[in-house]
Parts: sequence; structure tokens; C-alpha cells
Amino acid sequence: MASVLLVHVAAALTLFHVLAGGSGGDWGWSPAVTAVFLGGVLAASLAQALRGELRRAGRAMTLAADGGVTLIEGRLEVACRVRPGAVDFGWAVWMTLEPVVGDRAGERPRARAMMLVPANLPSGGWRPLRIWLRHKAGAAATG
Repeated sequence: MASVLLVHVAAALTLFHVLAGGSGGDWGWSPAVTAVFLGGVLAASLAQALRGELRRAGRAMTLAADGGVTLIEGRLEVACRVRPGAVDFGWAVWMTLEPVVGDRAGERPRARAMMLVPANLPSGGWRPLRIWLRHKAGAAATG
């Protein structure tokens, strides 16, 4: 959440700095029209980003020794597996979780792509996640 706010504050300060110079941009708009338009875009972006962060707030993962994952979203628990192609960048992990069965009765399984950074995990959880991804989930995805 802090990174979302930081990026949007930086964008707002940049917008203020550019518009304080009286520039309307290359579009030929007046500075006031440019400020209203770009301020609206920035506000919409911030609202969308905060909505996404709040949706993820109640999500948790439980890693299994067999390479599986239980994704917990509120009271719903979904058994998943990691699709082949998960990437460990060192500073972030990118993986796609595919439900073993549908989320709800009669629903087609829906994969969830996730990018995790150390701040998404409890203290001390980053290294075990990377090891699990490389050795357990990777073996389960290819085997």
C-alpha cells in the first residue's frame, strides 16, 4: 500500500511542478484544462490501485510439501498448483496459480497470476518461499 501511495504522490508532485511553469503540454490545452484532465487520470489511477491493494489484503497462501498451494481468500480456500514458468528474480517472484478444481461448483477454474516481493510476506518468509518455489513447486509443475 505504501508503494502505491508513494508513486502517486510522486506523480502528483511532478504534475504540480510541470503545471506551475504554466505549460499546457503539447496538446495546446490551457494549463487549467490540462490540470483537471491529468488530475482526474491520477485520481482514477490511485483509486484503482488502492482497490486492488484492499482486495489482496485478505489473501493468504499456505505452501505444501508436495508443491501445492492453498490460496485463502476470506473464508474460501482453493487448492492450487503453480504453473510451469514461475520466475524468481531475487527481488520478486512471479508465478501463476492454477486451481486444481473450480472456485465454486460449476465454475471453470481461473488461474491467478501473482507477483510477490519480500514486503508481501511475514518476516523470514522470503527465503523459504524462493526455496519452495525452486525445489518443490518447480518439481511438481514439471513432474
